[in-house]
Amino acid sequence: MGTNSPTATAQDWVLLAAGAKNVYVIYNPETELAIDQALDSSSQLLHWTMELKNTNQKFLVEAVEGEADTYRLLSADGSKAANSPTLVARTASTTPWQA
Repeated sequence: MGTNSPTATAQDWVLLAAGAKNVYVIYNPETELAIDQALDSSSQLLHWTMELKNTNQKFLVEAVEGEADTYRLLSADGSKAANSPTLVARTASTTPWQA
């Protein structure tokens, strides 16, 4: 694995609104791929061609009660955690992603 670089863009992700309140697609503009939850399998998270209508690529972002600036990623309908149950997003003012 290469060293951490502040100019590397392969892990720069943006949240694109996906219709419902607090539901987003996590998209990398450099690779033009989205994070896919592979909800119908036991697979881990995938990088996949972005499709705004793809349910596997829609995440409900939910604040974690009692933890400032910390958010949980769930399937868009909120029924289950994304295929990485320990994945927690943090705002840019703290650690951007924690697995």
